[in-house]
Amino acid sequence: TVAPQALTLLNGGESNERAIALAVRVSGEAATAAEAIRRLYQLAYARLPEPSELENALSAWDRFTEIEKNIRYQADTFPRRVTRVANEENTGEEFSFTEELVEYEDYVADRQPHEVDAKIRGLANICLGILNSNEFLFID
Repeated sequence: TVAPQALTLLNGGESNERAIALAVRVSGEAATAAEAIRRLYQLAYARLPEPSELENALSAWDRFTEIEKNIRYQADTFPRRVTRVANEENTGEEFSFTEELVEYEDYVADRQPHEVDAKIRGLANICLGILNSNEFLFID
């Protein structure tokens, strides 16, 4: 584990999309905010939160939701082809080619930030923190 890895896990698109997916799941399985946090802990840590953890998570969720209310997100687009520019090895002459990105042909993205409300995005910030915590780390 190195700094770039930790920063990628916190800031990377896939990590954030997984956090949104987890937030959608736990909020859908719970009737209250406290139940959602308890469910999150059960799924991530296989335990219930301590009272102070529950209180801190609920408080942070409220703060993150207020921040998220002021942010407008755009839909991500996934390219189907890219044009690459390179230099010929022997002559140094520049050339370009178009590459088809077949991995995006049938790609179905997770929910994006613009597709969920500020409350879910606020909870997703809590989920992201949990997914990046040492307690969540598993070494086989």
